[in-house]
Amino acid sequence: MSFSELINKIYIKLGEELPGKSAHNIMSPYKRTTPKEIKEDTNISAVLLLLYPKNNRVFFALIERSDYKGVHGGQISFPGGRNEVGESLKETAVREAEEEIGVKKEDIQVLGELTDVYISASNFVVTPFVGFLDYTPHFEPEKREVKQVLEVALDDLMDEQNVKTKKIEIKTYDKNKLYIEAPYFSLNNKVVWGATAVILSEFKEMLKDIDE
Repeated sequence: MSFSELINKIYIKLGEELPGKSAHNIMSPYKRTTPKEIKEDTNISAVLLLLYPKNNRVFFALIERSDYKGVHGGQISFPGGRNEVGESLKETAVREAEEEIGVKKEDIQVLGELTDVYISASNFVVTPFVGFLDYTPHFEPEKREVKQVLEVALDDLMDEQNVKTKKIEIKTYDKNKLYIEAPYFSLNNKVVWGATAVILSEFKEMLKDIDE
């Protein structure tokens, strides 16, 4: 399947019913029978799953965040961030991608959005958007927030051997360390877990349907 054919199929699938919570649960670190109540003062944000062609394969971009004291410091995530007053969530995702990984926002074509994810640790609701570039980008990470850009082959996401489980340390504001047994994707020798893995899980399940 060519890159343009895949992009067209993804665009169609994003307009249909999505796997949603059932796909999220596959990679969720917290198994709940009922959703945790979302607080009234929840932060609103958006991220971008950016696809692009490279060496006759399809890749997407993740970032390794710089180490800082917050709960998400040093983690692997999508480019993205807080929604600003006066902009749509799609505009947030595209703006953040330009700021964090240096791609031109006018070159990003947004195909649609995946199911929202609530991150209780930081009280954020995240709307994931899927977009693409029709060329291989040159990334310029924002040095203060981004340690490095990870170029991940889509084939690696689809490989079931890269789905694993381990004890993962949870960052807290307490001196005591806290670990949970959690599923993760092993991608580019990095542990991709939490909200990022949950979003990737839905995208992966959607792609399986395309392959079928």
